[in-house]
Amino acid sequence: MRLIKIYYYFFYFFYKFWDRISLPKFWSDTKAVITLIVLKSFIFISILYYTDLELTKFQLILISLLFIIFPDLYLFVFKSEWKDFIIHYDHLPKSENRMYKLFVVFIVFLIIANFMYSRYWMDNRSKKYQTGPYAPEFVAKKRRGDSLQKAQQIENLKKIYGEDKK
Repeated sequence: MRLIKIYYYFFYFFYKFWDRISLPKFWSDTKAVITLIVLKSFIFISILYYTDLELTKFQLILISLLFIIFPDLYLFVFKSEWKDFIIHYDHLPKSENRMYKLFVVFIVFLIIANFMYSRYWMDNRSKKYQTGPYAPEFVAKKRRGDSLQKAQQIENLKKIYGEDKK
C-alpha cells in the first residue's frame, strides 16, 4: 500500500507542475498521466536495451498496455481516488512536501539519466560485438555506398570545371 501512495505522490507532483505552468489550466490530470506513462516507458526501454530482449511487436504492445498504460488508466481515469490524494498531499507540512518533491525530482533525473546511459551502453555493446549498425555487412555496404558517392562527386566536379572536355 505504501508503494501506491508514493505513486500517487508522483502523480500529485506532475499534476501540480502542469497545473502551475499550463495556460489555460485544464487537463492537468491527463498531462500528469501522460508524464507518468513516458517515464515508465523510459524505464521499460532501458530494460530492453540492457537485457537485449528480442520481442515481437505484439509482445511489445501487450507489455506496454498491461504494465505501462492500463494501470494508469485504471488508477487515474476510472477511479476518482486520486482526487482525495491531491487534497491529502495539499495539506502536508511544507517541509515534508519539499522533501518529497526533491525525492521525485531526483528519481525523475535518475530515470532520464539511466535512459540516456542505456542508449550509450547499447551503442558501445554494438560496437564491441559488431552487431546492429556496426555489423560487418552493414559497414561494407556503407563503404561501397560512400566510395560510389565519392566517385560521382569527382565526376560532377570534372564536369563543372571542364576537365571532361580535355
